[in-house]
Amino acid sequence: MKNNNLVYNNISLGTDKVKSFKLIIQEACYPEEPIHFSAGSMACAMRTFEALKKNEGTQQELVDLMLFYVECGTQFTRFCEPNFI
Repeated sequence: MKNNNLVYNNISLGTDKVKSFKLIIQEACYPEEPIHFSAGSMACAMRTFEALKKNEGTQQELVDLMLFYVECGTQFTRFCEPNFI
């Protein structure tokens, strides 16, 4: 999707450990091949949260990743609005 600059800009925020997990969530929310899009982004996000916990992620890193997921969803709904500017 083209107008998700907020999402792309927020990937660079946070620790290096979180950045790799943010890329996984971004790919789940905005696949390069939209024809293969599935409603599994929530399941993917939950698995990503669990993976971060298993990799000894801190509480702050987990919250950062969860907020990034919410930002992806918000940006996605804004993009789908009929009067999106």
